[in-house]
Amino acid sequence: MIIKVHGIKGGSGKSTISKYLFYYFRKKERKKVSLYSIEEIVKYNNPEIIILDNVNLTIKNSNIEWKLFVTDPQSLELSLNYIKDDDFLIVNKVSPFPCEQAEIIKKVYKLRAVLVPFNGKLFYEEYEELVEPTLNRLAENLLGLRKDHLIVPFQQ
Repeated sequence: MIIKVHGIKGGSGKSTISKYLFYYFRKKERKKVSLYSIEEIVKYNNPEIIILDNVNLTIKNSNIEWKLFVTDPQSLELSLNYIKDDDFLIVNKVSPFPCEQAEIIKKVYKLRAVLVPFNGKLFYEEYEELVEPTLNRLAENLLGLRKDHLIVPFQQ
């Protein structure tokens, strides 16, 4: 499986989400995962999952199965102009207040989307504990274990 993480704005959380998924698949699902990003490359021979963090890389005899478009609430309006039908929209650093989340949901309800709340552990790159339920659910969707259309904080 190849997962491409992309977006239009720096600082929206593309690398954070890429690394979180890398640790989730490696630690919780015990998968062989390769991560390609501007910052680092972690390669396995014959990986089961390849994560492309904002890089364009052609992988022979493979197709990108998932495209994750990452944005933040401040760039959501602009980002909606670039979302493609096969993208999974991730709105990162969302406020914990339900009224603010409701405003975002109004804008993304027709899309396959995840609202990820601001999480200090992610901000400080503490991925090992896998503490963000919305990203855990996203990973389960990517593996085909769930078929959520909209993933929001504090949802069962």
